[in-house]
Amino acid sequence: MLEINPDNQLIQALSAYVNEAILIIKAEDAQCLYASPLACQYLQSCASNLQENTLFEIDKELSDFNQWQAYVSQIQIDNAHAHYTCFLRDDRSELSVEIRANWIRFQGVESILMTVRDVSARHIYEEKVLEDKVLRTFTLREAQDGYWDWDLVENTLYLSPHCFHLMRINQNEVSCSVLEQWLNVIHPQDKKTAFQTIDNHVRGKTERFKLKYRLKQKGGEYIWVQGRGATVERDEDGNPTRILGAVIDITESESTTQNLLWHSQHDALTKVFNRKKGYEFFHEYLIQAQQSQRDGLPALFQIAVLDIDDFKRVNDQYGHLVGDALLQHFTDFVQSYIEGDMILARWGGEEFVLLSYGTRDMDFINLIDHLVKRYSSSTFKGDLAKPIHTSVSVGVACFKGEQDSIASLFKAADQAMYQAKAEGKNTFCLA
Repeated sequence: MLEINPDNQLIQALSAYVNEAILIIKAEDAQCLYASPLACQYLQSCASNLQENTLFEIDKELSDFNQWQAYVSQIQIDNAHAHYTCFLRDDRSELSVEIRANWIRFQGVESILMTVRDVSARHIYEEKVLEDKVLRTFTLREAQDGYWDWDLVENTLYLSPHCFHLMRINQNEVSCSVLEQWLNVIHPQDKKTAFQTIDNHVRGKTERFKLKYRLKQKGGEYIWVQGRGATVERDEDGNPTRILGAVIDITESESTTQNLLWHSQHDALTKVFNRKKGYEFFHEYLIQAQQSQRDGLPALFQIAVLDIDDFKRVNDQYGHLVGDALLQHFTDFVQSYIEGDMILARWGGEEFVLLSYGTRDMDFINLIDHLVKRYSSSTFKGDLAKPIHTSVSVGVACFKGEQDSIASLFKAADQAMYQAKAEGKNTFCLA
């Protein structure tokens, strides 16, 4: 019998209103702590019987404790984990189910909350599709996803027609094996991650896998695709022998995602990093410098605050469009000096921050000195009849030790910049 406590009352309420079966499994040993009435109906058993069992007696696909521990670890990482499996009823008949698992604390112990959905009807139809040649051919040819079937024993790969469509080639154009062809069109920068993801699955670290990579088309262009797959057949030792998967073109959505990401990190006018992203680099470089100092290594980190002199006068005299063009001219000029791990960010208005990591203090100071002198001798014309000259005042602060923080370094560089303004502008001062 369940004790009357808030945990049990909550679960009973969920069982009454959620149209899915619920199991609560103890994370430590896979013991069943609770089975909802619908779960009992699915498994043709009663709650008291199920609570005498572990998930090993219920889940046909769960073979040993190591597999259970790996599953628990996966749920800790992905606390909304979903997978398909096969449950065994009391009479040993099988039930295909979809499980969504969440990490919870129940009756004082770490547990897994499983919502269980009967997908046996869908499973039967999927088997029918696989067995029916007409349905199978239609599905493979008409589906918008590309499907693939990898035989690990023979090391051969079957690709559906849509996979070849993604590559913009005909099947008769493939001069090597289909597997080699597919591996050859993965972008070189994405291969390591893709291979590692699949290798982890083959080694049994994941129940299914999903990866995103760039795929080369016949003309040399790349598109973004998302692939997913899972083992469907194993040998007597439990090693995967066959993996099925799907791949779909996500270029449009990836382009939108990358565009949104870019705008969240960059200043739209000057195209340099914005203040938010600048802070992230500031924090990252500061942590690296502090760690280097603790390790007895050179802590090479500098910050420069740059402010365009008399920018308001340019705006007032020539208009804001000219002022915007001047900001673009200035950032293009500064970026021509950037080297190594240097980051330029717009802090606000005509003020910018240049972060440098890995450069010696004197080399950075000399770079700033050269930049200030060269900028004042450069000309900016824009849409003006005559070019104009502007200058910049800069304050520089160098990392000294553990006591330094983002606030203290920025304040020091900012005050040094105002000192440069006070000394007549068109110069730099060292904090």
